[in-house]
Amino acid sequence: MRQIIVVFNTYTNERLQSLCSCVWNESIYVSGHSDFQSSKKPILKRKTTAMQQDKTIHYRLHKDWRESAVIPTAVAQQLESLLSTAYAPYSNYPVSSIVIMQSGALVVGTNQENAAFPSGLCAERVAVLAAKSAYPNESILSVYIMTGESERLPAAPCGSCRQVLHEMEVRQDTPFDLFLLNKTADALAFSGVQDLLPFSFTLPK
Repeated sequence: MRQIIVVFNTYTNERLQSLCSCVWNESIYVSGHSDFQSSKKPILKRKTTAMQQDKTIHYRLHKDWRESAVIPTAVAQQLESLLSTAYAPYSNYPVSSIVIMQSGALVVGTNQENAAFPSGLCAERVAVLAAKSAYPNESILSVYIMTGESERLPAAPCGSCRQVLHEMEVRQDTPFDLFLLNKTADALAFSGVQDLLPFSFTLPK
């Protein structure tokens, strides 16, 4: 298993009355003031404290998934077959996805592009949205995503797809396995979406 350690620095300070402020040399100055860059004395200063937190991202790299049992053969064959049903005339980048539900049901999806680019949908969003529409009371067990390329590591979902996948985990209150594959040999496996989107967006309860 390979691990990536990402260090996030968080700076906290007292709340300012002014909404137009910025941090400079660990002091807070009112932006737009004529002495902002020239004054040696800060116009408005608050003490800042730095807090460093480490976060570890876990994933498994399978260099030859076709030779291992990590991807079921039937799933791999269907993913590859589905690539031909993708509608990707603009990117020429077909992607297929399969969602496996708690009951064992399989729901498939491919990327569907549109001339008005934001109107299209990625394969994994097509699959998970269809899965939760057809089986609203079932949990997702795993999501597989395959790209049609083979020269590099499997492509990761875009930010919008990560957020949608995260929302699905929140809805069912349990993580699901996520597998990213290219067409030939490499696969990345994640035990939950949180490792792909460590700072996800959620509304306050």
